[in-house]
Amino acid sequence: MWDTQCHPMQAQNGDTHAIARNLMAMVAVLYALNGRWAQQAATGHTWHLQYGWLPWVLYFYDRAQERGKFHESIYAGALLALIVYLGGIYPLPQSALIVSLYALILAICEPLLVLGAGL
Repeated sequence: MWDTQCHPMQAQNGDTHAIARNLMAMVAVLYALNGRWAQQAATGHTWHLQYGWLPWVLYFYDRAQERGKFHESIYAGALLALIVYLGGIYPLPQSALIVSLYALILAICEPLLVLGAGL
């Protein structure tokens, strides 16, 4: 798992990329082994589970950007409503913010991609 021979923080020949890879691996392992989510669910904070719908909201929103697939945005909106109906009153504004930021990024980048394709 570690890229170095001795200690994860000691990279040979000053390889900073190895240190960064090791730190990223360590953070991923610590996050995966973290018991916070299990403790939240055990104490009744199940509204955290509603964040699981956000990737699907982004998926349908992204598909709605294609020509002729506007009906996919209805699915994205229905999933946002489902977040509220399942008790996720805190995840809803955060999910709406994430979708809005994604829409802003697409609005900024999309004309640049179209202009670049014509060159």
